[in-house]
Amino acid sequence: MDAEKLKKRVVDAYHLGRFAGWEGNKNLAVYRWFPYKEAFSKQLMDEILSAHSTKNVERVLDPFCGTGTTILACLERGISAVGVEASRMMVAVAKTKTTRYNAFELRNKLALLVKEAKKMDVDEEEVREALNNPLLARAFSPRKMKELLALKKAINNVCEDGNEARFFRLALATAAYEASALLRDGAVFKQRKRVKPALLEEFERQASRMIQDVASFWQKHAKTHAETGVVHGDARNLPFHNESFDLLITSPPYLKKEEYVKVYGIERFCMLNETMENASRFLGTSYRKGGKEGDESVEEMVESYFNDLGKFLVEAFRCLRGGGSAYIIIGDACIDGKAYDCCFRTAEIASKTGFEVKRIYMLNERWCVRQRVFKTSKVYEAAVWIRKP
Repeated sequence: MDAEKLKKRVVDAYHLGRFAGWEGNKNLAVYRWFPYKEAFSKQLMDEILSAHSTKNVERVLDPFCGTGTTILACLERGISAVGVEASRMMVAVAKTKTTRYNAFELRNKLALLVKEAKKMDVDEEEVREALNNPLLARAFSPRKMKELLALKKAINNVCEDGNEARFFRLALATAAYEASALLRDGAVFKQRKRVKPALLEEFERQASRMIQDVASFWQKHAKTHAETGVVHGDARNLPFHNESFDLLITSPPYLKKEEYVKVYGIERFCMLNETMENASRFLGTSYRKGGKEGDESVEEMVESYFNDLGKFLVEAFRCLRGGGSAYIIIGDACIDGKAYDCCFRTAEIASKTGFEVKRIYMLNERWCVRQRVFKTSKVYEAAVWIRKP
């Protein structure tokens, strides 16, 4: 489909723009677990799901499911949904948010955890070894690292059930970041002006709020029979049979957005005992061919990204049933002051793959800026609606 025809598919939907980010989730039970600004909000999912009759949608796929917003929104409507995610940490988060817990049992387990952590013996050598990591050394004092290690040990000792352990590790991950000396600022960290004094108290607060969310959310949705699942995998090679899904809703990692892998090291340490993500399954990494990040030109990286996006769209076409729709939420990139179109190019690749491009809903616009001052051109964020004939 040529550019002129694609432009005729454009629809203004700027009233939904604020829901293309995480802000809409921050006051919603369960959705608000693990603040992840790269995620979209429940309200955007509601708009999309409301446009499709639940009689015609039995199974939904999100191949870049992140922290599980799509899966959770489908669960609320009684629709079965499956998510695929390349990040091991995000898989853990999404599984935690979509697991049915017993609030009473979690409260009892929290009391045991706190008691166990207070008496837990942590060797000074363990603290020094953890603080050999540059990120953790910037984030925590030796005293606070000792608290963190004590809580990690307490979770391992007290929680025999894997789902419960994952629940409390997520609470610890959020608490550890909130009690750290670092504050995320895009793809980097800056120092907090004020640091919370006690990690244990912050952990109790986060865990208690999550338990309250469990009670309210699952009381409301106790009768849902929707089946959900989250798989660690690669969207370029989906582990599903042909024509397995009626609807696909997803947001691929945006081009040249380092935040996805670089600024969640504290949380990753709490949940997986590591601070760096293996990015081999992420879009745009195939250009390296054994080389290191930084060895490639920007143009090579851009073309690799769209090559990988094309592989995902081939898989999306294969997995959707005939007549099924897909919504791809994606944003243009601004690299060194140069704008790179992603919204229309995604629609173009989808068209070449065999999809019909139905609409391109424009959600947000901003300026691409060079040297943080000079405006060069506008870049956009959109939801691209495509359909398998």
